[in-house]
Order: sequence, then C-alpha cells, then structure tokens
Amino acid sequence: MITLNQNQLVVSFPEVHEDAVLSLNFQRTLRIPDNDKVYPLPPGLGNFPLVHVDDYRDEVPKGWLEHGGIIMPMYQSEAMWILFSASFSALRSSAYPMAIKISTGKIDAVTGAPHTNGLHPHPQDYLVVPGQPWLDGYCVKKGMIRQFVAMPLGEGYTAEEQITHKAEHGGVQIVVYPMKAEAYERLFPKVEREIWGSRSTGGWGAPGSMPPPPGSAKMMMAAGGQAQSMGLAPGGRMKQEIYKDRFDINDWDTSKCSRCFVHIANSLTWREITGANPPHRPPTAVQYADYGLPWFDYYDENLKALSGSSKLANLKSVQALSQLKGEPIDNKPVNTGSTVKLGPGQVREGDF
Repeated sequence: MITLNQNQLVVSFPEVHEDAVLSLNFQRTLRIPDNDKVYPLPPGLGNFPLVHVDDYRDEVPKGWLEHGGIIMPMYQSEAMWILFSASFSALRSSAYPMAIKISTGKIDAVTGAPHTNGLHPHPQDYLVVPGQPWLDGYCVKKGMIRQFVAMPLGEGYTAEEQITHKAEHGGVQIVVYPMKAEAYERLFPKVEREIWGSRSTGGWGAPGSMPPPPGSAKMMMAAGGQAQSMGLAPGGRMKQEIYKDRFDINDWDTSKCSRCFVHIANSLTWREITGANPPHRPPTAVQYADYGLPWFDYYDENLKALSGSSKLANLKSVQALSQLKGEPIDNKPVNTGSTVKLGPGQVREGDF
C-alpha cells in the first residue's frame, strides 16, 4: 500500500509485518556543474510538492490517468535526489529492510536495462534500505553517479530516449519489495535494550513564483504535444556509492510489491493542472558556493559498492547534448569549498 503524506510517499506492507514501512522523499537540490570534475553530494533544499493524479482527473493527460500515481513539478534542467527512510524498530535495533527499484522512463537507474518485474542480483537492479540512504542519479561506475536532471520529453536528452530512441514514458517509476517476515524475524530478533535513530534533511525555498500565462499548458496538451511531460537525463558527475545487497535474494518477498508512477510536470503544466504556483527556482551551484555553504560526502565502510553500468556510463549528459544542439545550458564550474563527511544515520542538510 502506498499513501501520500505531507509530500512524501509512504509504502507499507501490514499484511507482511507491522514494521514494514518505508518513506520516500523527493528533494530539491543544486544542479552540479557538468564538467570533468566529480563533485561531492549537494544538499537537500526542501522537498518537492506532490499531488495525486486522480485528484486532477479533468486536467491531466489521459495517459497519466492510466498510470495513476502522483505528479511532481520540476523546472527544465532542475536536479533532484530521493531520500529513503525505513521505519526503525527499537526492539530489533534495525529498520525493516526493503528492496527498491528506481527507473526513469522505464530504464533502470542502476543497470540501464529496461524495467522488469522482480529482483535480479546479477547484475543487481535494485537498492536496499536501510543501507542506501539516498539516490542522486544514474549509477555509471563504482563510486560515481550522474545526477538526475529534468528535461522535456521528446527532445532527445533523457536516458529513456538515448537508450530506446523513443519518448514514451518519462517520469520516475518506483517499485518496492519487502523482506519476508520470517527472514526479518530470523535476522533481526527482538532485543531488550532500546536504540533510537532518526533521519532528516534541511529545507530551503517555498512556493510563490509568478504564474505562467493562463491556458499555455492546456494549449500544448490540446495540440497533442509532449511538452507537458518531463523525463530525467544524466547530468554532472557526483561521488556516490550504490551498495550491494548484503542479504540473500531469497530473503525478499517478491510476491508482494507496491508501485508508483511519478509524473514530472514542468512549471507551466503544474500551474495549469493544480492552480498552485511551483516552488521558486533553486539557487545555482555558483550562488550556493559563493555563500560558503557546505557540500557532503557519505561513506559506509561496512557495505560494498556496485561497479556501475557501462550502458549508463555511455549516455551523453545534458550539457554535452545541449552543446551538440547549439543551445548550451548555463552550467558553470564551481569550487565546492568545505565538505562535511557523513556516516550512517547522519543528517544531510542545506541552509535556510
């Protein structure tokens, strides 16, 4: 079961175990420069607003209704990352393990292969929480990802279009599988002591930008164009490890899953669909660095990192494609300054 609670997705499996609860939060962030440098983790600048597709049945494209799910607004070339927070059990000194498949345009963000049902360990096409605190982009090699950057579907930028040569799906597809209850009970027996833990992010920014011209997005929809839909494309290089599953593949309950299609609407479409203003544009990486605010580095010495996908590594970035098209997008290099090192359970936050 998936619910939308205070702009975050909450996935629960009460039929499997009462502890089987996971939250996913879509964080606004800096778009890191796309050059030869591998950047540290940028901060969370507040969560994206989310709404139910079914609450706007008369405003959204028919295809969105068929997929269901939620809608999230993003500006063109805006970046985001996903925060995972599994429900912590003090009696077991652990959160309930979940396996999460993240695809963009139905292309797996870990392997670069088309989305498939189930979990596959060779190569591993999913993330494991707890363990994986967040995902910022496509896993291109061991210890490095390319940042998720929103681009209009149909212009050739997205990972989906570069791999399949089609602009068909867009958005983000999420599928969550719980650990089997018997495996959880065996691996994490109850203990007498109580241990408390928490995870959070900082926030920066609030809704309130100027609305677009009335009717502009609806005219695009009526014309049958793809302008109302956005997909994710590879951006700059970032230091981030995607961790190997430390459990046995048979510990996962693949007979149970919850899935959600996250439709990405550009700022014009969001305003036309919901009547609400999209959030302000986030600061640029240069503006952030000019204030001397921190970047982040995360490392868990107890987990092994995946080697990454050669298919994803061969994709052209937003910056590279924009230059080929003769319409380069401003993305200046930046000196990141101070970097805060984080370990498991620590906070990754911005300034506000």
